[in-house]
Amino acid sequence: MNRGKTPTYRRDPDETIRIVTLGELREDPEAWLNPQHGVLPFSPWRLRSYVNNPRAVDTDPVLLECLSGGQRIAFRTLLPDTFGDIRNGRQRFAWLSGNYVVPDFRRHGISTRLLEKAEEAWEGRLMYTNYAPASKALYDKSGRFQLLQKRDGSRFHLRAASSHLLGNRWGPLLSKTLLRPLDRAVNVFRDTRLDRLPGMNSALCTLRELHPKEMIQKTERSLGTSLFQRDHELFSWILEDSWIRTEQTGFFDYPFSHSANLFSNRFFELVSADENQSVVLWILQRDSHLVVPYAYGNGDRIWSWAAVFLLDHMARNRVDHLTIRNEKLLPHLRSLKSHFWMIRPMAQLLFVHKNLAPLLPENINQSPGWIQDGDGDLVFTGLA
Repeated sequence: MNRGKTPTYRRDPDETIRIVTLGELREDPEAWLNPQHGVLPFSPWRLRSYVNNPRAVDTDPVLLECLSGGQRIAFRTLLPDTFGDIRNGRQRFAWLSGNYVVPDFRRHGISTRLLEKAEEAWEGRLMYTNYAPASKALYDKSGRFQLLQKRDGSRFHLRAASSHLLGNRWGPLLSKTLLRPLDRAVNVFRDTRLDRLPGMNSALCTLRELHPKEMIQKTERSLGTSLFQRDHELFSWILEDSWIRTEQTGFFDYPFSHSANLFSNRFFELVSADENQSVVLWILQRDSHLVVPYAYGNGDRIWSWAAVFLLDHMARNRVDHLTIRNEKLLPHLRSLKSHFWMIRPMAQLLFVHKNLAPLLPENINQSPGWIQDGDGDLVFTGLA
């Protein structure tokens, strides 16, 4: 296809949108990784994750593909999940996950038709978050989604990262020749100061790293009344079937991020000296970016110690920035603002289809921890 000037679009009379179920993916997974059929709707690892999703069944629509001249020119992927409803039952729905149209075919209503087919296939049982601006504009235009919850958040920049913040705006050449050397020079000074941080007071609380199985058990018990009620089976799947790989993967025509130099999940527990307060933190680092998908605890003081631990962890591991939306951690991290290079607002908006909204619990916005940072696909990608 011509990647230069966009040609005049003429819709192929044979252009179709096909609905693909999970059962069809499972029958022959390799068929969906064949570049001869057009743009790939999955990376190999994301495909494996979809196939192994414990909350999905074979009849679930998980892929909508637009075909023109026998080639896949656009797609939308859907990730099945469940939530606890207003009557304490379980309701099945799908996250609007990936949406892509080949550049030569954009601005001709294909994304709209894919969204309409997704609504039809799932009878409006859809949610979305962590959206691209173009996708958000499409959902707004449909008029069929409403805000479920706005979660306040911040991105805490500990080390200089202008190449990350400005790279897309300045372009790859200036980013490589000017911004990256500038970041390195600034961080030589920053790291010297960060190495002198006092860290946690071991007389006040103790820290230990948890084995994944232990973390899963603790997390499952603590999140039993949360909206999405992620459990042992689901967390095991998330850890085993990440969408991101750190080894060299070679080139394939998949349009979304699928690799990183570092992608690491670690689990920690802080316990007060009198053992009356504790907090558990699930920490996910992707390259130089840190997120905390799940965090829970009891007591007030322990959250301030958790904030100090996160600052110390960032300094020791040369993490550039941390994104947090946990309402317990946020005020304590903000109280350490003198240590950060910059703090930017980074709220999260969670939207639900109007057909699904009446089934949601009424107290969703009054319950701390009802929704966690890791709900949605953040825990698969490390991107917040």
